[in-house]
Amino acid sequence: MVEWAIVLLAGLGTLLMRVLPLRRALRGRGLQGGPVWLQRLAAASGPAAMAALLVAGVAPALAGPAAVREALATAVALAAMVLVRRLLGAGMLVPTLVGAGVYGGLVTLLHALA
Repeated sequence: MVEWAIVLLAGLGTLLMRVLPLRRALRGRGLQGGPVWLQRLAAASGPAAMAALLVAGVAPALAGPAAVREALATAVALAAMVLVRRLLGAGMLVPTLVGAGVYGGLVTLLHALA
């Protein structure tokens, strides 16, 4: 029962994180004139998503025979993301897509070579 309560609270939190800024933006006020907590929430959403992707990539690499391959692919993908972000400036979409592509390509290549 506790697990379902946690799942429902997480879902509600995710919904509110998406709905509140959208409602404010649709009213024409935008996020700049909003409360400080909402501006911080919007600014932290991109890095939080990248951290979640990093954890999802690293967690499987901590066990099993493919640990070195997974860790290598994760490290190279993270480096590619940082490089693209520094070269292109602000924004999280392109670095995230590049990192996902590099990770997927390396994992496929390293598994084919093994």
